[in-house]
Amino acid sequence: MDRIEALNYFSKEEIDDLKDSYEEKLFSFKQYFIHKPPITKTYQAKLKKLKLLNDAFVTLGGKVEKLESTIVLPILSSDVKELFNQFNQTRSQIKIQIQHSVNGIQLHSVIRDYLCLMRDYVKVWSDIDIDYSEDVKVSVELDAMEMLKAINSFNSKGFSTINDIIHLDDNDLLIQEAKRLYLWNKLDIDV
Repeated sequence: MDRIEALNYFSKEEIDDLKDSYEEKLFSFKQYFIHKPPITKTYQAKLKKLKLLNDAFVTLGGKVEKLESTIVLPILSSDVKELFNQFNQTRSQIKIQIQHSVNGIQLHSVIRDYLCLMRDYVKVWSDIDIDYSEDVKVSVELDAMEMLKAINSFNSKGFSTINDIIHLDDNDLLIQEAKRLYLWNKLDIDV
């Protein structure tokens, strides 16, 4: 990227305080990744814009240290409650790392881990044999507390593993989550 291209990302006024301008723009990316559900296609589009911002910053004289994510992805359980807890604990760690990312390279690395976590989570759910014909919005995550209630109800019926979900009614929240994650996987494969 040359200086003229870099000026598409930072105005002449922003160049005077380049580091602060970069951090403000980086903050908006962080907010996006924290608050929007991880959909591979949209996240990848944002990551491309983040890379261009980072390149522009460096071209205009900014310094970027190469930092990587420190997230350790767990081996996910087939027990629904443990799976749900593992996923949410790791996602919370990822969101903390997103907030503390100091540059675009580190943020990119954390988001890569976030998408890997999602793929691993979806893979566990993919073994469920249910009808996926119903419309479900991939981008609308189910409420965590409602999911936990559904999991506790599921456990109280003597079920625990992901494959036991097939015994639930079609309108059960866990079935809805399975459908949403199935569609997420289809979108991820198509990327």
